[in-house]
Amino acid sequence: MQQLFASTDHRNLKKTIPRQQAKDINQTTYHIFKLQFNMVTVNAIHTKQGYKAALKRLNEIFDAQPGTAEGEEAEVLILLIEKYEAENFPVEYPNPIEAIKIRMEDLGLQDKDLVEAMGNKSSVSLVLNRKRPLTLDMIRNLSDLLGLSVELLIQPYELNNDKLQHA
Repeated sequence: MQQLFASTDHRNLKKTIPRQQAKDINQTTYHIFKLQFNMVTVNAIHTKQGYKAALKRLNEIFDAQPGTAEGEEAEVLILLIEKYEAENFPVEYPNPIEAIKIRMEDLGLQDKDLVEAMGNKSSVSLVLNRKRPLTLDMIRNLSDLLGLSVELLIQPYELNNDKLQHA
């Protein structure tokens, strides 16, 4: 894609792209302000109004068949909407220790059930009582055991000694 647009002024880009190349659009899509697919123009999303318009249009064509003009338009709209949401509505992860405790409750687990993932009973107690931070090995093991994402478990959190800790 970059080669296709390498010498183009992206601020005023309006280019007809063959169907197969349209399917290969990835992150570079976000730097292109206008793309034309089978006579359908898709604009980058920069404002709340543009975001709402994109959501409305996606709702209209959501069930379009893949490979059709509307299907391709829907694919591009999804990418653009996801990018806008990631930039404007970031997801804040919950506290890792609280997430572990909630997941343990959901699964009916007790502290002793975490011993294998965390090393020993003392480590389990110290971590769950926020006296010791999670280690990378603990994070990997807990992710597998509890089905929690590593991204959630590596978030900083407060220990009882009031210092912000990172994994």
